[in-house]
Amino acid sequence: MKTKLNIADCQTRDWYCLGQFFADRPFYFDNPAGNDPTAMNYGVSLGIQHLALIDYASRFVLNAAPIEKTPGYLTATEVLEFLELSVAKHGRVWPKIGLMISPSVWRASDDLRDDPEIGQRIAHLHALDIHLPKMPQVEADAIESALVKMGLKVEWEYHD
Repeated sequence: MKTKLNIADCQTRDWYCLGQFFADRPFYFDNPAGNDPTAMNYGVSLGIQHLALIDYASRFVLNAAPIEKTPGYLTATEVLEFLELSVAKHGRVWPKIGLMISPSVWRASDDLRDDPEIGQRIAHLHALDIHLPKMPQVEADAIESALVKMGLKVEWEYHD
């Protein structure tokens, strides 16, 4: 659904926002298989993607954490595990209404380079020669289905 939430109409815990951000420098992580492209090229597995869950009205950061994977689209499993961990840190408090998902989570990085809110982060990725693909629709559908089953609305944020 295409929407633009008005922060003035929101109360704390009404809506959470899920966004992706990128490290200034890649971080390394353990990958026992060592079969990912960065491990084969550099001898260690490198990641750059982080997720953040923020209360939309208060701007309180509920959680921010690196995603231990080589650069690529986020899977439903990765997103849902991050959300579960995030709300568990705060007494299993889910939003009262729903979750807004930033384009940084699901759109291809090349499609976001001119975005006024995300473009600077994307330029940083592209300077490292990292281009993230769009999240496949099957992954987006799995995220939405899981959240809707919990009684939450899901808004895939768009920028015009």
